Amino acid sequence: MVVVKTMQVKTPERLTKSVKYILNPKKTNVPYVETDKDFPVTFSEDKKLMQLVSGHKISNVNFADQEFFLTKIMANAQNGNPDNSDMNNPNRVMAHHIVQSFSPDDNLTPEEIHELGRKTVLELTGGDHEFIVATHVDQDHIHNHIIFNTTNSTTLKKFRWQKGTTQSLRNISDKHADIAGANILSNTMKNSHKKYSAYQRKNNFKLEIKERLNFLLKHSTSITDFKEKAKALNLIIDDTGKNVKYRLADMKQIRNTRDDTLSKRGKYAMSNIEKIVSKNMSVFSLPEIKNEYDKFKKEKDDDFEMKILVEDWQVKEETKNGIYIDIDYGLLNGGSILIPSHQVNKIDDGNYNIFIKKKDYFYFTNSDDASKNKFMTGNTVA
Repeated sequence: MVVVKTMQVKTPERLTKSVKYILNPKKTNVPYVETDKDFPVTFSEDKKLMQLVSGHKISNVNFADQEFFLTKIMANAQNGNPDNSDMNNPNRVMAHHIVQSFSPDDNLTPEEIHELGRKTVLELTGGDHEFIVATHVDQDHIHNHIIFNTTNSTTLKKFRWQKGTTQSLRNISDKHADIAGANILSNTMKNSHKKYSAYQRKNNFKLEIKERLNFLLKHSTSITDFKEKAKALNLIIDDTGKNVKYRLADMKQIRNTRDDTLSKRGKYAMSNIEKIVSKNMSVFSLPEIKNEYDKFKKEKDDDFEMKILVEDWQVKEETKNGIYIDIDYGLLNGGSILIPSHQVNKIDDGNYNIFIKKKDYFYFTNSDDASKNKFMTGNTVA
């Protein structure tokens, strides 16, 4: 949906250059339109233009770098440790530069895209960090440049880009973009659990073959070992032609299934299988393989599907990708999750049935504190 890239800014000189680059009027000016946003207005050849730039906790976006510096100087004075100063230490991150790119097919106006950038960084930082947003319209794909100060302007503490921050940023960005796109394009889910179940029934041979192959890839040490264990799992392999063909001996499969229909990347071609299994050390033996696969299947089947009624008032947004539901997760920790459309059936009365498994994963976003964003299981959601 949206492509997000991030960069670190580590020196004052780099920050000044970055601010100047993203504020370039040639990249950010658009014809003036009535809007409730306070964009700078200019005139060029009697044409009224507005510049798609804005700031948060910034009095003048053109001097955003200087205002970042002042905040850091205050932090230095409070900490009293010049070695930890962002101004003096080139190994310290002064600011984070985010590029948020949109497809021309998203059918969003430049002003709406700018607002998505603002919402994304506000949620990521909690609103306590200075930032500027500039929307570049000089290419086919409109994109936001966002620069935010790593120093919290309230606490003067440092924003820590941790292991899960990139994932959190992408999910926040996708959430806001999905909601905005759905409001403009269509308020109808593009899929449903009913359609997905029909697809699974139609393709159950492929799904079962892939499950057996994936199990064998983990528990074989050579091509010969792989083929012997495949027979034990009632999986017939024909590798005499250009493509490997697979067939289930214990199911009524009429036609063979080629490896390139199971994986476009060639995962189940013999050359790739040989590379994968040669790296395995500890595996199930041939006498064990059938029993262990049956245990694996039983555990998976025991991960039962839960059907839960969700009333329309509980749904924050419906988009083409699914429904967003507000939930409480622990004490004083509220946020939202996306239930994908293939796990949702919309009922005629406007309510929804959702179908989830205990081991499904959903991404929880806390709009007030992005540090609390995390994955949760279907069992927790239920």
